[in-house]
Order: sequence, then structure tokens, then C-alpha cells
Amino acid sequence: MDFLADDRLTLFITHGGAGSLLESATSGKPLIVVPLFGDQMRNAKLVEKFGFGITLSKESLANTVLMRDAIQKIFEDKKYTKAAQRIRDLLAKRPFTPEEKLVKTVELAAEFGHIPESYVAGRNLNVIVYYNLDIYFLFIVVCLLVVFALLCGLRKLLKLLTVKPNSEKIKDQ
Repeated sequence: MDFLADDRLTLFITHGGAGSLLESATSGKPLIVVPLFGDQMRNAKLVEKFGFGITLSKESLANTVLMRDAIQKIFEDKKYTKAAQRIRDLLAKRPFTPEEKLVKTVELAAEFGHIPESYVAGRNLNVIVYYNLDIYFLFIVVCLLVVFALLCGLRKLLKLLTVKPNSEKIKDQ
């Protein structure tokens, strides 16, 4: 039985698992997401990004004021319901086969216009971040510093282990 499809339901409180997100999205219900572990944190961020819900930390479950405020915000601010219904409508009209994809994508664009939900996050990254050049640079610098430190340490160790003849002591004898 699909409880979220019931018109009497106006809000769904979930841990943010993929199943509950999909069910909520296909029924057009706004969410309060309390992620616990795994992919749930990312799912909660997506819910907030697309505007059809609010995320609360698991620690906030004990705080009745925060929970009440979140529920009240969803009830009073209709932007969450509108966003959830928009996601529902987008999912209902999403294309499947390559031929349907082309036709339905054009229809989708004609009906909804600009659809930022379909954009990949990587399209806004600069070249350095996109190719992880900053990470590689940092890794190389750290490796070079480690090699430099090892060489300096080895040099000092060799100086301590190598005994130099003291010329003054030899002359006195």
C-alpha cells in the first residue's frame, strides 16, 4: 500500500534512504530528512538543493522545538510542496527509450522551461578541480617534503656515524 499517495498526507519524515526519497519524489510529498549514515547525507543535501524538504541532524530529534519548527515551516511555506510536486511531475514525464527520450525531452523543455535539477554538478567546476589537479599537486608536494626530510635525516645520521680524525690530537701526540 502506497501511504505517500494518500491526499491526507502532507509531510514525510524519513532517514533519507533511496527508497523513501524515490517514493516521496514520485508522490510529490515534501520531506524532513534526518540522515543517519551512508548515502543518506548526500540524499538529504539533494532534497535541500531541489527545495522539496528540510534536513535535520539526528541530534535534533531530541529537541522538540527544532522538530516542531521544521514541521511548521513545511506546513506554512508552500514552496516545499510546490517543489515536491514539480519533482513528481518531472519524474512522471521522464523519458525512457532513446526515441522517447528525444521526444519527451523536447516536451519537458517546452512544458517546464529551464530545468536546473537535470544539470550535473561537474559542469560548474573549473579545470583544476574537475581533474583533481589541486589534489595531485598537494600529494606531490607532500611526497617531495617527505623525501627532503628523509634525505636531511640521512645526511645528519651519516655525519654522526662517520668519525673524522681530529688533526689537533694527532699533532699533540
